[in-house]
Amino acid sequence: MIQPTRPIGIRVLHGLLALAQKHPVKALENAAQKALHHGAWRLRDLRALLELAAPSPQLDFLETHPLIRNLDAYRDYVPDCLPPQPSTSTSKLTMTLPVSKPP
Repeated sequence: MIQPTRPIGIRVLHGLLALAQKHPVKALENAAQKALHHGAWRLRDLRALLELAAPSPQLDFLETHPLIRNLDAYRDYVPDCLPPQPSTSTSKLTMTLPVSKPP
């Protein structure tokens, strides 16, 4: 690597050493195998593969937020879609279906 392109080859080796200091050896080996498989010979491609392999941060979801309403608030706006909740009494629920008129 150094003999055909002396200064450029040394610069690439320094870049590879810098990547080895920033990333774990296992991640660097995996990225190098992928680059070799795809025929990507540039250090830029190796950096891109390392960035893709970096673990994405775990995002925590909020249970409540001031901008998001509770579902009970929508029950007043859309009464047909959300049927009323049964009361605590022991009465039976009855369901009535709309009767369509013949044309």
